[in-house]
Amino acid sequence: MEKWQSAIANHLINVKDEISLVKLQRVLQMPMVEVWLGLLLGGFTLEQRGDFYHNQNVWVKSSPITNTYPI
Repeated sequence: MEKWQSAIANHLINVKDEISLVKLQRVLQMPMVEVWLGLLLGGFTLEQRGDFYHNQNVWVKSSPITNTYPI
């Protein structure tokens, strides 16, 4: 799952803004379930715009919280 979270975080750095869930999935060429799990388990900020059942209305707004503890 870290692989999925990393792919999402790297793409969000490049867009420097927000991106729709559908567009993110298309750009990453990952199955939707991997994108959803990466977003939910990675601490990303999601925003619902519009109807609940339309995934075109879900936007990803920020990168995940990173661990700042030294190794």
